[in-house]
Amino acid sequence: MPGCTIARTFRAETTIPYSGREPRPDGTQNHGWLDLRGKPELVSEIKEAAGSPGFQAVLRELAAPDSIIFSSACDCTVTNIGERGPSGFHWEAGAFVVTAFVDARLNRESENHIDVAKEIWKNIAAAADWSAPMLFELTAEPLKLFFGHSDCHCLMLKALGFGHSPDQAVASMEVALQLIAGSLRELAATPTAVEGKWYLTVTCLNPGCEQQIPFEIEPAPGSDQPVWEDLPTKLSIRCPSCGITGEHHPREVRRGKALPTQ
Repeated sequence: MPGCTIARTFRAETTIPYSGREPRPDGTQNHGWLDLRGKPELVSEIKEAAGSPGFQAVLRELAAPDSIIFSSACDCTVTNIGERGPSGFHWEAGAFVVTAFVDARLNRESENHIDVAKEIWKNIAAAADWSAPMLFELTAEPLKLFFGHSDCHCLMLKALGFGHSPDQAVASMEVALQLIAGSLRELAATPTAVEGKWYLTVTCLNPGCEQQIPFEIEPAPGSDQPVWEDLPTKLSIRCPSCGITGEHHPREVRRGKALPTQ
């Protein structure tokens, strides 16, 4: 049963950002969006992830300063699925998080999210031993609004774990979530192909800004991927948010860092 579904839907379900709601009759509640971009220390405030180390790990990776995508809506549930469960498992534990590109321009095309989904799955498949019964669903979908703009898309990451009891299902889900977290860590540390181009993301060196800045890098001649040895030792990159230009070292960015020139 191990595997992954990468899909695209045309139904808009989500708005970024979104406000909280009153508690539902069953006691659950939509707590509203908390902006975690560049602030992984705030993950502990996300009530939907409380009690799940794996879910918190995923949110921390998405909140890391070098992440190219960030988190929006999320939730975690445990359900008795009875006879509908795969391989005779009656319990399902699932967690999902809606993500979008830090660079808002990239959210215009759903194909960009499909490209990222493929990279995430490639990293998961390379690391998983499939000892736990789990599934992954990575779905690109339209957004109702993205900070007031229409015609934008997002990517939902969902981890599903199964078991003969709630505890077994949750344990399987935790394995799946840790695999997603590891994949996101790898994604932030390597170039990502979107719109047929390769990008790295650095952090603005202005302490008063620190916004994420994606910049395009060229693939090697005759190849569809960049070669690290061919990159310049430093690049001058202008931040579109504050206008400050800083010098970044691409080979340091590969390891998730952006260091100013001394």
